[in-house]
Amino acid sequence: TGSYAAAGLATAANSAATAFVSPVLGRIADRGRAVAVLAICGVGEAALLVAMVLALQADAPVWLVIVIAGLAGGLSPPIGAVTRVVLPRLAPDPASVQTAYALDAIAVELTYVAGPAVVGIITALAGAYVATVVAAVITALGALALATAPAVRATYRAVSRVVTHATPRRRSPLRTRGMLVVLSVAFVQAAAYGIMEVAIPAHAEHLGHASAAGILVALWSVGSIVGGLWYSGLTPRTPPYRQYGILMLLNVAGFA
Repeated sequence: TGSYAAAGLATAANSAATAFVSPVLGRIADRGRAVAVLAICGVGEAALLVAMVLALQADAPVWLVIVIAGLAGGLSPPIGAVTRVVLPRLAPDPASVQTAYALDAIAVELTYVAGPAVVGIITALAGAYVATVVAAVITALGALALATAPAVRATYRAVSRVVTHATPRRRSPLRTRGMLVVLSVAFVQAAAYGIMEVAIPAHAEHLGHASAAGILVALWSVGSIVGGLWYSGLTPRTPPYRQYGILMLLNVAGFA
C-alpha cells in the first residue's frame, strides 16, 4: 500500500491475534492434540497469507488486509510452545535442558537473520508478493514437519494419558499473580519489538536507504544470537528472576 501506518496496523493485528489465541491453542495441544493443532494451523495460516497477497493484488481496502493479517496471526502454529514441551524429554540432564532452551532461542533468532536476507533476494528477483507466498509455504512445511516428528508424537501421547487421568478441575494459570506479571512484561516487550520491526524499515526509507532495512534487522538479531551462544555456555549462580531483571535493564539500555 505504500503506507507504513497500514503496515504497522497489520503487524499489530497479526501479533495481537497470536497473543490472544496462542494460550487456547496451547491448551488444546496440551490435551494431546498437538499434531492436529500444528497441521491445521500451519496450513490455515499459509492459506491466509496467500489470501492477503491476492487481496493486495486486487487493491482491496486496507481494513480487509488488516483483518486477514489478524486472522493469519490467530492461526499461527504453536511451534515454539510444542518444541519447548518436547525438549526436556530429549535432554539427558537439567544442564542440558538449559542449553537446549538457549539453542532453541538462537534458532528463532536465526530466522530474523536469514529471513530478511531471503526476503530481500526473492523480492529483488521476483517481487514482495512472491516472497510472502514463499513464507507461507515454509510455514506450512515447517508445521507439518514438526507435527510428524516422532518425538512430538511420543511426548504428546504421554501428555494425553496424564491429562486423561488428571483432576478435571484445575486452577487456571491466569489466576496466578506471578503469571500475570510475566504476561504483562512479555506484552510490553513484544510491543516494543513490534514497533522496532516497523520503525527500522520506515527510518531506513526516510534516510533514502530502504534496501538497508533487512541488513539492520539482521544485525539486530546477530547480537541476540551472540548473546544466546554466550548465555548457553554459562552456569550462573544468580537466580533466574534476577538474571531476567538484569537482562531486561540491559535491553532497555540497548534500545536507548
